Amino acid sequence: MASPVAGGAATSDTDKRSTFLKDLLGSSGFWGATGALLGALIGGIFTFLAAATSSSAEAERSRHAFFLAERVAVYSGLLGDAQAFQLSATRYHNLARLNGEEAAEVQAVREEAKADYDEAVAACWQVEVIATAPVQEAKQAIARELDTAWNYMNDETDEAASYFREIDRAMTSHTTVFARAAGEELDAGR
Repeated sequence: MASPVAGGAATSDTDKRSTFLKDLLGSSGFWGATGALLGALIGGIFTFLAAATSSSAEAERSRHAFFLAERVAVYSGLLGDAQAFQLSATRYHNLARLNGEEAAEVQAVREEAKADYDEAVAACWQVEVIATAPVQEAKQAIARELDTAWNYMNDETDEAASYFREIDRAMTSHTTVFARAAGEELDAGR
């Protein structure tokens, strides 16, 4: 559709658009604005990517710190649970030898020792799931000692009495080896 133009010449809408685009594309202001817009867009993208990378790195550091703290909690939990069982098993064994297994106090201490044993065994399994081979080997020595104490708890022989006199020394040795292996593992993971 033609429209009247000054001087009586008719120009189409297409001609007007074509002229406008030629003028616009030939304008240095247009290219400056386009460059600024593209620069801002590209800068924004790089800023977003840098922030995402930074957030990802921070998230990874947080995740690593969380798992390190979890390992420390699991490892120290085993040491605490093993010691609690060692003490309650020794106490039960000594009370049972002196008072017989039927005394009410002896039964209460036996229940305590049973609960402590169950917690120590559960702690051993938690270590099993997350530990490296050296830590697992050290944990196995603790687990064997816990099982030996459990088996000797109700034994009234001289061998059992001798075992409970020496259990502290044996457990100290095992827990020291475990703590050293765990410390090396944790230091390597930092």
